[in-house]
Amino acid sequence: MVGDAFPSGFKERVGAFTELCLVDRRSKQNSCGVTNIGATQVWPEYIGRKMLYNGCIMGSQANNMASSETINDVFQWGDLAVGFALPIILFGLYRFRRISRFTWIMFWFGAVIGLTWELPLHFAGPEYSSSPVYELLTQWPTYPILQPILHASWDGGIFLVGMFLVHHICKEPHFVRFRWSELAVLLVWGSVFELVVELSASGVAWVYIPRWWNPALFQFRGADITLMPQLIWIAAPIVFYLVALAIGRRTLH
Repeated sequence: MVGDAFPSGFKERVGAFTELCLVDRRSKQNSCGVTNIGATQVWPEYIGRKMLYNGCIMGSQANNMASSETINDVFQWGDLAVGFALPIILFGLYRFRRISRFTWIMFWFGAVIGLTWELPLHFAGPEYSSSPVYELLTQWPTYPILQPILHASWDGGIFLVGMFLVHHICKEPHFVRFRWSELAVLLVWGSVFELVVELSASGVAWVYIPRWWNPALFQFRGADITLMPQLIWIAAPIVFYLVALAIGRRTLH
């Protein structure tokens, strides 16, 4: 790193040296009283070290940029891979009877619910709008239209994790009648996971643009964390829970 290339206090000493040691070219004597130090001796060493210092800074910046791009690429490809893999894995689990028909159906209802905001947000983005809701900081690695579809797959998976938590936290029977405890688990899980997603992605993959209807709550890594995504994940678990109750009464009993 840059700090390791020079001894402690090197830059301060160079700055003081260049200010105090005013070389008298005629007498070869500087203002500090040191004789026989000419400009041809002082400045080549200083300039050489300065060039080395600047080169280290430029190299460090280039390494940081390359590292940032690698992280962004890994984030985007990981996002894509999970969206593709979820329905395939769940289909295999359903075929081998490792998950119930109710769980399989609710995954797809969760994905459909997710599309109700993923598609509008996609078409309100920079690809289609002159006044986008958000800015993309890295390019989606495949066809843009796949982004909302695969994110809806993510949403279906998030809802399933919420169902799993309900089964392990709340008393039986599950999803047969309205219970505040079940809804509370879904709400807390959805809100917490959405906040984690925004903290992970903002400043890396996308950043929302604050508006009067989507104000900034706070900043994280220089990016605004806004209200609208949080409101979505307050409303969405309520809709999902009501659908789960309607389907659960038919398929579970």
